[in-house]
Amino acid sequence: MSENSERRKKRYAEDPEFRERVLANNRLYEVKHGEDIRARRRQKRIMDPEVRKRESAQRHERQSRAVYGLAPGEYERMLTAQNRVCKICKRSCFRRLCIDHCHLFNMVRALLCSRCNTGLGQFNDDPDLLRAAADFLDEWFARMGLYDRDPVAWPLTLATTARTRPLADARPIFSMGPPRA
Repeated sequence: MSENSERRKKRYAEDPEFRERVLANNRLYEVKHGEDIRARRRQKRIMDPEVRKRESAQRHERQSRAVYGLAPGEYERMLTAQNRVCKICKRSCFRRLCIDHCHLFNMVRALLCSRCNTGLGQFNDDPDLLRAAADFLDEWFARMGLYDRDPVAWPLTLATTARTRPLADARPIFSMGPPRA
């Protein structure tokens, strides 16, 4: 680094008036040449996959910090701890995993694939609704004969399908009738 550059850096750090003047000049340059600067950046992003990858990672890091309060590298640490798979379905994903968070306590819970994250959101993070949905599917598959267990008496209820999954409460949900032949 040249001696002049060193002197300017030192003055910038120590002299608030000089710093403000430099920042004002930078803002003025950005206003005057902003479109050209953005066009060059766009072109570079289109042409260079390394730039695209780096900017995508930086954007994700900034968003993770701003929205969820994750420290730099925390996403990668969580991903490694989960063996790079979704916490719920245990499948690897070709896309980046979603940062699942609790709206009630405003805390990050885990990394989920977009399907599992959307599913939790659709059920309003309510464990009772999720259990009811799982029991509904158990009932349906039992009616269709897809389970290898003993047949369940008709009409099926959550209380009878609860052998495989404990319920939060025993509200019976009855099916709509016998299957069509």
